[in-house]
Amino acid sequence: MNRKYHIKVAMLRAAIVLVPSYLMAYLTDKMVYVVPTLVAAGFFAATLNFQDSEPTTRVDEDGGEAKKWTNLIWMDLAKSNIGTQ
Repeated sequence: MNRKYHIKVAMLRAAIVLVPSYLMAYLTDKMVYVVPTLVAAGFFAATLNFQDSEPTTRVDEDGGEAKKWTNLIWMDLAKSNIGTQ
């Protein structure tokens, strides 16, 4: 992707964080409301994905055998009460 695209994405994420924070600061004049707004908007901006590619899915190559063995081990541990006092 080109550099202009990355700059636009960075500006959009900054706007997502800064606009609600400044709005809350202007409306309330209290830091107790601004900080949670800043954190929540930061989490939201960090989760946005602006790529055109489809999400990748991971598939076990062994048909899920590793997961079956792991479940069997945990069931055996639960039956034998290992680790409980």
